[in-house]
Amino acid sequence: MVPIGVQKKLDLWRLLLSHFFVHKIKINFIPMFIEERKFEYWMNRLVSHFETVNRKIDKLSNKENKINDEALLDNQDLCLLLKVSKRTLQRFRSSGKLPYKRIGKKTYYLESDIHEFIQNRFSKP
Repeated sequence: MVPIGVQKKLDLWRLLLSHFFVHKIKINFIPMFIEERKFEYWMNRLVSHFETVNRKIDKLSNKENKINDEALLDNQDLCLLLKVSKRTLQRFRSSGKLPYKRIGKKTYYLESDIHEFIQNRFSKP
């Protein structure tokens, strides 16, 4: 018989694992008895690890590309902003209407160049 406090913690553990792992993985728990102090220690350690991973993911996902404090947008960002296809952006680049930078195999656009392009391209009647 598992004490009620331990059972609640096991249920919390199952809930945590069910959110972080694929549901196809079947997890069978073997009841074991450890001191509450050790259990709390390992649970706190696990939670702090999840928080660290979460902070790192947030940091990576909110990372903006910048050159000299100026934002860089990639093809996807600019396609969404201008509501055009990637092929249209390629035509703008090929015709010299839209300046761009290549870093490795990826194409970027300076925010100031985009503002200038929008003013020149879309303000003319």
